[in-house]
Amino acid sequence: MGRTRISSKGLLLLFISLFLSVNLYAQEQTVMTRKCPSGLEVIMVFDADKLVTMQPVTTTLKILDPQGAPISNALVYCSFYIPNFATGANSPKIKATDQNGLYEGLVFFTHEGRWNVDLTINLPNGGYEEVTFNIDQVLPNPTISAL
Repeated sequence: MGRTRISSKGLLLLFISLFLSVNLYAQEQTVMTRKCPSGLEVIMVFDADKLVTMQPVTTTLKILDPQGAPISNALVYCSFYIPNFATGANSPKIKATDQNGLYEGLVFFTHEGRWNVDLTINLPNGGYEEVTFNIDQVLPNPTISAL
């Protein structure tokens, strides 16, 4: 019986420490959603703590049809830019990750501030959608700012 109590306490402590470590390291996400006139829904996600300059940032895109089913095999073209500012070409490749309407790409922000993202999505049925997202704030990279 004493052995069971120690084991239960050990499991409880393990569970609590795992729960705390997962919550401490959980990343906050920036999630943006656009509904197109056709009913298509496009969701773009960034890890919020990664929206800083001069480091690669992974973005995930989910494309859903009007009924909420994932759309796979679309071709996604994008352009990231600061409005009214010459940021240069910033058109990362956004590619399908699986057959569940998920797409992923690596973005690099060269300047802090507000950015726009223009997407052209060529759908498997031959149609296309154009979508714009606004990223409210890309922050300066603290490791570079400290130099």
